[in-house]
Amino acid sequence: MINISIPIASLWLLMSIPLAASEISTDDEILLLQQEIKRQEVVLVALKERLQSIEKTEVNTLHFAVTLDGVEFEGEEIAAEDIQGKLKMFSQKDRVVITVDPNIPHHRMVRFMNEFHAAGFKNVALKTEKSEMPLDRTSYLRPVRTTLSGEK
Repeated sequence: MINISIPIASLWLLMSIPLAASEISTDDEILLLQQEIKRQEVVLVALKERLQSIEKTEVNTLHFAVTLDGVEFEGEEIAAEDIQGKLKMFSQKDRVVITVDPNIPHHRMVRFMNEFHAAGFKNVALKTEKSEMPLDRTSYLRPVRTTLSGEK
C-alpha cells in the first residue's frame, strides 16, 4: 500500500474543479492548475530556505582562556574590552569553554563570566588546567600553631 499525502490547499483546488467537462473549459482548468503549481513552488522555496537556515544553525564552540597575563580567544591574546565585540560575531546558542588558570582570583573570573551572561550566552563551561605549583593536599590536616606577638 502506498501512502500519498496531499496538502489541504491542493485538495481544495481539486475539489473546486468541476468534474463535468461542460462546467469548465480546458483553458480555465489549465490556468487553475498553473496557478496552483506556482503557489506550490513558492511554498517549496520557503520550505527549502527554512531547512537551510535550520541546518546552518550549527553550534560552534568558542574557546577563551583567562591567564595571569590576560585573556585569549582561540589562542590569540585579546583585550578585555574586545570580548563583547567578539561575542557579537557568534550566536548566543554557541558553546563557550573558558580555560582558567588556577591562580586567577575568583572575583576576576566572576567578572569575566558576567561578560558572557550580559551578551546572552547560556552554555558556558569552565575548564581548569593543573597548577604548576604543587598543592599540598594534607596541609589542612596539620594543626597550625600561632603565637601572639611578644609570646615566647
